[in-house]
Amino acid sequence: NSQVTVILQTLPGGLTVEVDGTDYAAPASFTWATNSFHTLSVADAQLSADGHGRYPFLSWSDGRAPTHTVTTPRLDTNYTASFSTQSRLDLAVVPADGGNITPLPPEPWYPLNQMVSLTANPNPGFKFLYWNGVDTHSKNTAQVTMDDYRNVTATFRAVGPVIIDAHSVVRLVDGTVQFGVTAPGAATATVLGSTNLSTWQVLQ
Repeated sequence: NSQVTVILQTLPGGLTVEVDGTDYAAPASFTWATNSFHTLSVADAQLSADGHGRYPFLSWSDGRAPTHTVTTPRLDTNYTASFSTQSRLDLAVVPADGGNITPLPPEPWYPLNQMVSLTANPNPGFKFLYWNGVDTHSKNTAQVTMDDYRNVTATFRAVGPVIIDAHSVVRLVDGTVQFGVTAPGAATATVLGSTNLSTWQVLQ
């Protein structure tokens, strides 16, 4: 039997194709005997090395299923697997119990240039402060365009009364007073104070 060159490609390039049970990074070139049978396969979706990009399978150039068998033709041939491109949107809030972010559409993976609307929702005892990583914003709403991987943070602040733990009040030998305070959404702190509030200092 004569032999021909078969090249497997992906769009975009550099993705993985499986040939006869073995993975190859595209483009990959093979020398096959004419009329021989080979199995081509790709995953339904692939991730970039950093996990920020996703590539769902679209089609093979021969119009066949993601996994299918080909018969080697008599002439050199290319097979191309085409994929769409999606970018990941990661959302974070500070502090972690300060609230949440609602994205619309509600997906972590978006087609390139998809516009995503965001709303920051404070938990009880918190108020929204500001955004990081967005394109435009108005108060607790914002927008991002998914032209690449995006990482957005909404920052909240605890609101409400500061509570002094009366059982923690201690007068020190130098006349200053030490006591514990708490506030919604904040850890307990120990304060060293005096009758002059401007000199109070957080110890922990």
